[in-house]
Amino acid sequence: MEPSATLRRTRTIAWIVFVAGLVASFLAPTPADIVGGIAWVGAIITLLAVRSRIRVITGSPQIRDRSAPLVTVIAAALAMSDAFFFSQGVFAMVLCIAGLLYYLPRAIGARPDAALFRLRAIKASVVTGAGAAAIALIVVFNNIAEDRAREVIAAAETFKVKFGRYPEKLDELVPLFLAEVPMAKPAGMMRDFDYTNLNGEHTLMYTVVPPFGRKLYNFERSRWSALD
Repeated sequence: MEPSATLRRTRTIAWIVFVAGLVASFLAPTPADIVGGIAWVGAIITLLAVRSRIRVITGSPQIRDRSAPLVTVIAAALAMSDAFFFSQGVFAMVLCIAGLLYYLPRAIGARPDAALFRLRAIKASVVTGAGAAAIALIVVFNNIAEDRAREVIAAAETFKVKFGRYPEKLDELVPLFLAEVPMAKPAGMMRDFDYTNLNGEHTLMYTVVPPFGRKLYNFERSRWSALD
């Protein structure tokens, strides 16, 4: 069976929006570039949905649909490992992309099969939601690290006022200025603060995105910077 005129027309319009959105996202001024980027992504989803629908109506071989509980378990495991261990956002981004560019177009393409549409829509929601939740947790953990860094910096500055020097190690701040030396983040890899004294300059560092996304605070210069 050949694709209907509506599908062909939808595909043509989606290609036009795709090209226009791509150009706008790179060349148009803000906020038009943001709108162009959204239109570009929407066009990709539409093109993939049309492709999926054409495969259904032409009887092309379909990829076997895995059960929603299995997909949920896999997505949750990847999201939790990213948020609570790796803290890199890689698995989270993969989940978001898979949900938006794989499961969602396949769900749209399954219409009017209500049961298949519902199954694929559930998986699209679960996978995208798991990825978004992991990204949100990583952002929250980094905000916590920033707040805790401010507390350590304030304690070190108070230490200097009292003793005329910065501490040689963070343990000197306990218990007079801090109840304990905190972890930068409540979870994830490389979540400790690193405090150094190099050539008379004291630096506090923590890792934003392991292993290389590090932020440093120089006490003598009272300035934040990025190491890599």
